[in-house]
Amino acid sequence: MKMSSTPVVRDPPGQPLLIWDGECGFCARWVGRLQRLTGKRMIYIPYQDLRGRFAEVGEGAFSEAVHLIEPDGSVYRGAGAAFLALSKAGGVWALGWRCYRVCGIFRRISEVIYRWVARNRHWLSRYTP
Repeated sequence: MKMSSTPVVRDPPGQPLLIWDGECGFCARWVGRLQRLTGKRMIYIPYQDLRGRFAEVGEGAFSEAVHLIEPDGSVYRGAGAAFLALSKAGGVWALGWRCYRVCGIFRRISEVIYRWVARNRHWLSRYTP
């Protein structure tokens, strides 16, 4: 189930791909945590290293929010991408993605919180171990 209005990409990766801001310390810490949880089930690439590979999405969109591209070409962004990425770890981590998919209120609140964190990530980085 695709949760965003972002187009499907024509040349999808072979594995789920999380695209994040490689210049953001806050993002780097959270991606590191996520990598430890998911192991080799996902690929992680900063959008700065993509060099226009997913033109359907656009670099401007990548600079605003984390994106997850599935092998079928589906693109998720923001809180949806974060919850879907966590679900790749399995177990209890999949609960957030299930709630996001089925509960509109949870989805809307998650996106509002995600946008607030994204706008404030630089100063939040000081408080994120």
